[in-house]
Amino acid sequence: MSRETGCYSGEDVRAIDDLLQRLEEAVARGDPEALAALFCREVSAVFSGTSEPVRGREAVIATWKRHMARWSEVRIARRHTVVRIHGDVAWGSFMWDGEGRVDGQHYRLEGERWTVVMLWEDGGWRLAQTHTSMPYRNWESHRVDG
Repeated sequence: MSRETGCYSGEDVRAIDDLLQRLEEAVARGDPEALAALFCREVSAVFSGTSEPVRGREAVIATWKRHMARWSEVRIARRHTVVRIHGDVAWGSFMWDGEGRVDGQHYRLEGERWTVVMLWEDGGWRLAQTHTSMPYRNWESHRVDG
């Protein structure tokens, strides 16, 4: 099958799974350079707790850098991944369970919801749009210690 006919191959499925795995790993390591390589040039992102989308790779990475500067000992596990592909566009959803430290305090979160749109760009799948939402009323409800 080929991208030109609107069909996809097992190779595309593996490449997208790899993209999502690299997203998880880059966030857990706090590695903005690795993260930047995963996004389209004209990415748009809606982060949990924000009211406006962040547009463009540089602005999205700057937002991630601000978040990751406060995090340590991050562990993330992706589950319930569903992806559909049509031609040069793929979309998906998944959940992240994670824990780590924010400003020295231990937090645990289950079921952070993600939706993503991916485009075939520069010879590979890249994230074109991301949206996250967390299942909570307030951040402090996820604090584990204290």
